[in-house]
Amino acid sequence: MTLEIKKISCIKDIQSPFSKEYPYLKIEFFDMPHNWGETTRKAHRYSSEFKISAIETKKHTQNMIHFNRWMKAGEVEEQMKEQFGLFTQIYRRNGYSWVETAGTDELSLDELNEIGKKSVLNYRNNLWIEREILL
Repeated sequence: MTLEIKKISCIKDIQSPFSKEYPYLKIEFFDMPHNWGETTRKAHRYSSEFKISAIETKKHTQNMIHFNRWMKAGEVEEQMKEQFGLFTQIYRRNGYSWVETAGTDELSLDELNEIGKKSVLNYRNNLWIEREILL
């Protein structure tokens, strides 16, 4: 997957194609860095309407970034920081909620997406079973 990141882009212009490629993952942007395996507080998250040009960064050497399905979540976050000076965190689905992948930065995007997919399917199946029991 290749993303084009322009200074005039909004964060959602990056989030949408990422989520289209990985429907059980999402990428969020923050105003402060985190280390491999660490989480970032929600209070530091940018809204999806926030413009990339408004983020104070001295790096913006390229405008294209490529992610492979086998790249680790932590590698994607590091690449965004190195190439663009953008602090990101990848989340995956857990039922119908989102969890940071900080504890699973070693897993690939494909692996995390599959875990998210199975989580949603298991959640739906459990709701269906509970519903049938109650009826």
